[in-house]
Amino acid sequence: MQEVNIEKTDFTLWEIEFEISKKYDSNKFSFEEAKQDFYEKIGVVSVDEEDFERSEYLTTEIQYFACDCGHGGNIINDCLNALKEDSPGFGEMDYEYRWNKRNYKDYLDEEYISWALDISSYGQIKYKDGILSGDCLLLVWDDCNCDQCENEL
Repeated sequence: MQEVNIEKTDFTLWEIEFEISKKYDSNKFSFEEAKQDFYEKIGVVSVDEEDFERSEYLTTEIQYFACDCGHGGNIINDCLNALKEDSPGFGEMDYEYRWNKRNYKDYLDEEYISWALDISSYGQIKYKDGILSGDCLLLVWDDCNCDQCENEL
């Protein structure tokens, strides 16, 4: 088990925001039926409920946190997997996403770092009191020298 202060790693915190929408045929769905269907598929209420008769779209935003060493390589896939797990009907929705790098030091005493680690490391890396711990920290630390990393060389 490795343990290292987060400040000595390459830990990069990403905020990923998904805007999820679904178009409903107002001839087949009443506004209340569309809202219920949207909720059943996504698990959250729609936030954009303007003039359903005219727009026929319901939308919401869902936010995730992910992490890596700063390259952003798999963060979107990690979050899409989490979104599919959290929202069983997600596959029927349209979505757009945007991501922003966050300064993790602004979040040291909040849950966002742990949430990001749960998504990106599948819970294999833990964070507590400024310390990252796990069998392999390569996801967030380029200088990881664990047995797993040495075996890959």
